[in-house]
Amino acid sequence: MKLKFIITFSCILISGWLRAEVELPSIFGDHMVLQRNSNAALWGKADAKTEVSIITSWDDRKYIKESDKNGNWKIELATPNAGGPYSISIKNQGVTIKLKDVLIGEVWVCAGQSNMAMAMKGLKNQPILGANREVAVSTNENIRLFNIGNDISDAPLSDFKGQWKECVPQHVVQFSAVAYYYGKLLNEALDIPVGLITTCRGGTKIEPWISGNTINEFEFIAKNEKEGWYGRKPSSLYNAMVHPMVGYSISGVIWYQGESNMQKPNQYEQLLPGLIRDWRAEWGIGDFGFYYVQIAPFNYGEPGNSAFIRDAMRKVSLQKIPNIGMVS
Repeated sequence: MKLKFIITFSCILISGWLRAEVELPSIFGDHMVLQRNSNAALWGKADAKTEVSIITSWDDRKYIKESDKNGNWKIELATPNAGGPYSISIKNQGVTIKLKDVLIGEVWVCAGQSNMAMAMKGLKNQPILGANREVAVSTNENIRLFNIGNDISDAPLSDFKGQWKECVPQHVVQFSAVAYYYGKLLNEALDIPVGLITTCRGGTKIEPWISGNTINEFEFIAKNEKEGWYGRKPSSLYNAMVHPMVGYSISGVIWYQGESNMQKPNQYEQLLPGLIRDWRAEWGIGDFGFYYVQIAPFNYGEPGNSAFIRDAMRKVSLQKIPNIGMVS
């Protein structure tokens, strides 16, 4: 009798250990913002060939999908115009996880090099004009922030480091100044929630931000450049800091980069449209908005004249590419 009890109890323990919880990439979590009026994709891992069910609190609708043989699953959620906070319940094998404080509104990816990366706190002897006051009054329950951690990879990754955070002074002071001011303006103009996702790294060229599916189209990228370092190797930043969120429903992208390509403006005139085309193809949700900043007329202390890269950016803005714009 005692032996039978031990065996039964052991089986219960083992079955509990084998029952895996749903795993979600870091882009999904409490405080996140989903794109309004869209079929917002949500994906993750579960036990292989098992049912995953999702219930969204904004309409009490239930979605059901079976995971594949590797446990991967993906479900598209119909989102309303705007609002929140809502919750999303995800169930698999009797285990339920709940995402709380979810908003529906505008989602924008904010990408580039140090121009976009520079935080509201500024740099040594390089303050952001008016930032102290702006940070002090920055609490806003309808703006959410997600900063992707720096990383590089030779192959596309499935996840990155980061989490959705509330818009409060201690988070805003560490967040991209350009992205924050853009999101604040959108929130004020549209009066709906705004989610900002920053993916940026100082000193980087545009080539590392383009996927391997597109980068090989450019024959002028020499072999030695394809064996680069410090995040300058083509596709290395895309693989680590963009690919894991591809498919997350967004309204558009703002881009601030160019100094590191200053010596080859003719190539940049082809690479920037290439990046726009590439990201739109990878996301697969149509020609979302893509707006970029023309770099400033500054003496960058390198060979070459920054006027040439600015002119390349100007020429891109005149190409027949839908839904783009340049800020001068």
